[in-house]
Amino acid sequence: MLDFIVTIGPATKGLPMMQALAEKGATVFRLNFSHNNYDWYDNLFDDLQEVKKLHPHLKILADISGPSLRIQTPEQKDVVVKKGDTVNFPVTLPEAIPQLPKGTIIIFGEGNGTMEVVDNKETLTLKSHNSFTLTDKMHMHTKVHLQLPALTEKDWEDVHYLLDKPIDILALSFIQDEKPILAVRDFINSKNKQWQIMSKIETQAAMNNLDSIVQESDLVMVARGDLALEAELTELPANQEKIIQVSKQYGKPVIVATQLLYSMINNPMPSRAEINDIAQAVKQGATGLLLSDETTIGKYPLAALRYLKTIAEKYQK
Repeated sequence: MLDFIVTIGPATKGLPMMQALAEKGATVFRLNFSHNNYDWYDNLFDDLQEVKKLHPHLKILADISGPSLRIQTPEQKDVVVKKGDTVNFPVTLPEAIPQLPKGTIIIFGEGNGTMEVVDNKETLTLKSHNSFTLTDKMHMHTKVHLQLPALTEKDWEDVHYLLDKPIDILALSFIQDEKPILAVRDFINSKNKQWQIMSKIETQAAMNNLDSIVQESDLVMVARGDLALEAELTELPANQEKIIQVSKQYGKPVIVATQLLYSMINNPMPSRAEINDIAQAVKQGATGLLLSDETTIGKYPLAALRYLKTIAEKYQK
């Protein structure tokens, strides 16, 4: 049986919409802790408790952000930048700033835009190479190998916050090897929690240590958005296939994520390429598929889930 994972966000929060998603076949709700505050999640968990009363088999996945360098925009609002503009904003991991020398190229989001570091004193001063919209907490990719902790202070704050919440799966982001998996597992075992640990494969280091990571994980995610930029972009198809194969080898469920139905953020039907992409992931052996922007900010979250489920089940082996 395939898992259909939907990320809850502004377009899908609230009891009526979450009930509808569960009724239409969502098996896991993903909560992305790179965004929103604990008050927002407190309200969300109240509604989730009600949804689970009617759908007790629904699982809750909490996705913590890991050592993910992200921009912080004023008042958490979108900022439109034009080619040649210079901007100066704080970032989520200030210890990374001195590690980014002048001339460093930074890719934002999933390739939305690129900027160049022109100063790296207390904050980063960046010059834009093209026009695009910066959103708060947009991820920043660089080829510079940053010396950052595998689990940040915020990660541990999130884990402690989640101890009294009804989650089933904890996803670890930007891991390089199996060490953070072991550290988190030791901690949750000490708290008598039965959470499963999902490892997101989204760096070249994780690809290099794939076997040891998969062996220590309960589930695995092919996190294609960041993997495509952190590793070689054109290697993404081969990397996806390898992650699925290794996960199957060790008997671990493996989820394919990112841009499965990206066009449906604004369109009521999927593109032809997206239909083929979903079918291919299922044929390769993916045991689950994950929607992110399609259900957090998309105009057609229920339709996206319906198409995802219909296409995947049609081509499931």
